[in-house]
Amino acid sequence: MQIKSFVNIPEQEQCLWQLLNRGDALTEDRKNATVRAAIQKAFNTQKNVNTTQTGSSPGSGGTTSAVSKPSTPMSAASEFGGITASTNAQTITLQTPLDGIPRALASQGLVPYCSTPVMAVTLDGECVSNSLLNRLDRIGVGVSLNTGSTSKTASGSAAGANQGTTQQVSLTSLGTKVPSLAGIFVKFAAVKSNAKVKLPDPSTVVARPEGAAAAALMSDLGKNKNYSAWQDCLLAKLRGAAAEQRAEVFAKYYSQIVDVLLWNLPMDCGSVPRVSKASETINPSTLPAPQREFLDHLEEWIASAELVQAKFDEAVSKAAAAPILSIEYDYNTPQNQPTNSTFKLVGSVSWGKAVAPAGAPAKGSSPAPTPPWTLTYNAGASIYNYTPASTIPGSSLLRDVQVGAELDRNIASSKWPGILKKIGDSTASATYYFQYQSSPSILNVTPGSPFNGITITGLPSTATQIFTQKGDIHVGQLKWGLGKGKNVKFPIAVTYSNRTELITHPAWGLQFGVSYDLSALMGTGSSK
Repeated sequence: MQIKSFVNIPEQEQCLWQLLNRGDALTEDRKNATVRAAIQKAFNTQKNVNTTQTGSSPGSGGTTSAVSKPSTPMSAASEFGGITASTNAQTITLQTPLDGIPRALASQGLVPYCSTPVMAVTLDGECVSNSLLNRLDRIGVGVSLNTGSTSKTASGSAAGANQGTTQQVSLTSLGTKVPSLAGIFVKFAAVKSNAKVKLPDPSTVVARPEGAAAAALMSDLGKNKNYSAWQDCLLAKLRGAAAEQRAEVFAKYYSQIVDVLLWNLPMDCGSVPRVSKASETINPSTLPAPQREFLDHLEEWIASAELVQAKFDEAVSKAAAAPILSIEYDYNTPQNQPTNSTFKLVGSVSWGKAVAPAGAPAKGSSPAPTPPWTLTYNAGASIYNYTPASTIPGSSLLRDVQVGAELDRNIASSKWPGILKKIGDSTASATYYFQYQSSPSILNVTPGSPFNGITITGLPSTATQIFTQKGDIHVGQLKWGLGKGKNVKFPIAVTYSNRTELITHPAWGLQFGVSYDLSALMGTGSSK
């Protein structure tokens, strides 16, 4: 079967394309909507939803998550909350695995894709290879921006004449007026699960041959009697050669396919075949009409075949086992506080009988079933990005040490009674988080100016920093993640803590948000 594949042009189209020296001539046809439409049927498979974190990292001012998850999807999220901070903040978070954008572009035919390992070599790195994308899939990056007005205050002064019991005033806003950086985070999946996963069914992608392009190409080949002679000759030569000689035989006879298909020459199967014209530059306009038509059909075939392979590889990547141990780095810029860096180990494990999501289509295109239970655990430490002033008692470069665990339970809509089934699948979570504050929390202030949002009496006019009493923080959280389809989710969380980083009194908090899977916009998935 392997030898037969070497004499079948639809399986060796990339070799022929290289012999034709066509370079990047595929670009326009690859972008052609009619070619894309032939393989637009995509998979709905997805990684375990319990291991993806679409919102900001827990170190941000606004977040619905007390712990970090190991996987980073291509997503956008807007959240309002604050787990350990004394003030809430509204954030917008954008994140993606490094393979997200190039894989999406490849699956839409907007960048060249190496549909075979040979292509990655013959094109000298000019196409995006699946092996490269799989390596990039281990790395995720994200950025969070403060967009809320919780840090804004206003000062005012009387303006104009007194109007009895009323008075005109002039108000000036203080604090943040434009979005500011809340944090940047990077995740690396160090260990992925070796558990078997359900890979997508290849039959859900338009199987080769792909539509009209393949039918036209096969028709061209069927009309060419010299092509059959070329197949018979090369097949006989390969079968008759020893295994270690087959590469030499292939190189000796294969190139005549250019003579057969484009120059309409017969196959020379002699022991010393003629020198092929494959090395000559081909100008399609000088070819006879049948050969020009064949070249067009071949180009459409390769464009379609690349897209099919890109779609299938993308689906396999999405269905792949979720990471079980990741390394995370967060660069946090909390409002009115010194910047800090957090280093974490993030792990997760899932178990239980997998249940397919609600509304899953029939065989092939249904989403990958998700185990109902997932445990996520964190261990990390945070440091100030510069050593605090020596005048702050008990301060050090180490800001805090933190551990946390979250237990998630997927709830299928079929479990809800009556009309509540319309809610769709959801996830219930319970979290415990502990933070040991090694150093007091520090606030930056402007000498001689009031502190936005906080009234402080007796503050020296020369003070540039203030600090609070340090102590251990215990946080408990219950969260419900609503979602309609697989692209949009609405996390709602209720949180209790014995104190926050600044205030030594218990606090209740409500966090909520909305997250969106950006892969749907990029055309790499489908939603309902």
